[in-house]
Amino acid sequence: MQEPVVLKKSATPPKSPAWSSQLKYRLQDGVLIALAAMCLFMWMALLSYDQGDPGWTHASAIDQVQNAGGRFGAWCADVLFMTLGYFAYLFPLLLMVKTVQVYRQHKTPLDWSGWLFAWRLLGLIFLVLSGSALIDIHFMDDHLMPASAGGALGESLSQLAVDAFNVQGSTLLFIAFFLFGLTVFTDLSWFKVLDVTGKITLDLIDLIHSLINRWWDARSEQQQKIAKLREVDVRVREVATPMVADRLERTKVKERLIERED
Repeated sequence: MQEPVVLKKSATPPKSPAWSSQLKYRLQDGVLIALAAMCLFMWMALLSYDQGDPGWTHASAIDQVQNAGGRFGAWCADVLFMTLGYFAYLFPLLLMVKTVQVYRQHKTPLDWSGWLFAWRLLGLIFLVLSGSALIDIHFMDDHLMPASAGGALGESLSQLAVDAFNVQGSTLLFIAFFLFGLTVFTDLSWFKVLDVTGKITLDLIDLIHSLINRWWDARSEQQQKIAKLREVDVRVREVATPMVADRLERTKVKERLIERED
């Protein structure tokens, strides 16, 4: 006799405890708050930068720091302006982009990936270096800045690139690096950008077309009203003027004719 076959139940994967999933959600909230606070603090420090405040490039013995971020904010602003120049103003914007991305994914638990973090960091490096180099090539220096328009990094890269590729070639090269870094850092899909741009363009064309049609219809209606009033004026002058001497009475006759035709 054959032995009965016993089917083994498939092992179900163990469920992660509730506290683990809650911890991932709370970590994502913490990252969101930290990025938003860092972005606002950096913008506040950069916009209130003063050369008289103590910084990384110079020392200053003053009692009252003018920077809104205090001594630490003045030091951070001086470092950013020294290394990146005008591109330092865009650096908090990059943090804001990541803040928006974290907020859009707040319903999914935080999943850390070291390779993905390194990939995003590489995109940020390309973005910062190429952006500061482009600014150094195409913008004039400011005496209020501790370094050139593109900072120390932008000045070094722009000099190397201009010597090798000239201004036009360097611009094309850094634009390519900038777009590559922007794509990697923000996970941007250019096909989606083209689709959205095309949709916005078509919607804008439809809006302009509808506005032109409304204006043309209103203009035609106004011209018809003017023509009708002129016709009524002619009839009033031909018929009512010899019989009615009062101007007010002629106006009443004109109104009655208009109401009868409507």
